[in-house]
Amino acid sequence: MGAAPALLHLTKNPVLPQNPDTPCHPFPCISCSPLPWSRHALLEHVTFSIRVPSQDFLAANAQIDTWLAARPGFLFRHLARKDDGSWIDLVGWANLDTAQAAAKTLMEELMDAPAMQAIDPATIVMTHAQLHVAR
Repeated sequence: MGAAPALLHLTKNPVLPQNPDTPCHPFPCISCSPLPWSRHALLEHVTFSIRVPSQDFLAANAQIDTWLAARPGFLFRHLARKDDGSWIDLVGWANLDTAQAAAKTLMEELMDAPAMQAIDPATIVMTHAQLHVAR
């Protein structure tokens, strides 16, 4: 059995107050926030491999996290390493328009960022899915 998967979690959702009756996290999330926003919420699922040590990649992601947190429509991010060494970046967006706008802007503003340069572009697979159930 290999090392435990790495996990980075970032959530920004100041517009959506945490439900005080059923808090499940110290931050707003789909499970403990009022759900009207989730009717259109979108999951962005990106898989890829990196060309640097994991600890360097995770450290370099601080810049990406800060950038994402400032994007309109950003809800949360989970970054995880699979047993085979590949990565999953799961990002929640308010809708497809905000996800696509962020992706376009990211390519314009952050392509030279160390975290982006660490990714092997030939391995990137991005998909989007509308969120239907969240608990």
